[in-house]
Amino acid sequence: MDFTDENLTGNRLYTRRRVFEIFKHIRDKEYKLAFSDGLTFESMVKNNFELLQKISEAGQWAEIAIPIETTNDRLLKLVKKPHNREAVIRTLYFIRNHYPNVFREAFFIGGIVSENFEEAQTPEELETDLKFMRFCFEENLVDQIDFFRFSPISYKLYRRWREKFPEKPFELLQFSQEAGIWPYPSEILNEIESRINELHVNYGKQRLRSY
Repeated sequence: MDFTDENLTGNRLYTRRRVFEIFKHIRDKEYKLAFSDGLTFESMVKNNFELLQKISEAGQWAEIAIPIETTNDRLLKLVKKPHNREAVIRTLYFIRNHYPNVFREAFFIGGIVSENFEEAQTPEELETDLKFMRFCFEENLVDQIDFFRFSPISYKLYRRWREKFPEKPFELLQFSQEAGIWPYPSEILNEIESRINELHVNYGKQRLRSY
């Protein structure tokens, strides 16, 4: 069973109760579990990783996508994420130490910008994230790393993107290097992606899937 909605694990008490009921049903049916769109960090660390423990109790947990996006606290605040770098590291170690047989796929995003286009991820911050990716492989915290381009995901950002690029088709928005909202050359993102591929080769990490 593959969950692709991060809202499934929202922090509202009612939602969480319903999710745990679903997990009980999954355990009874002996389904395999996969979270290919990830789980939010605030939901994973809450109550001493209660959610992850419930998932494990539900049966055959096969895969989890971990939406790291960036480990830079400035950028996490910029895109209004309710967690920080420390929560990311704690979660990665918890999953590695408690669920070693789960395939761990991490997502990073390059080309992050603020809603007003006035602040953006710098090439130096991208390098810092690349170092963290290497750290993840060295510590065996993840099995695969995927790299996407930032897209105008909020309505406000989309509206401004549309004003700037009125002729571009909407499908270019989704993690596309053609979105055109990052103020630095797109070749930098291409190089980062190439170096991530090299990391997979150097650390013997075989991709389960690619995008």
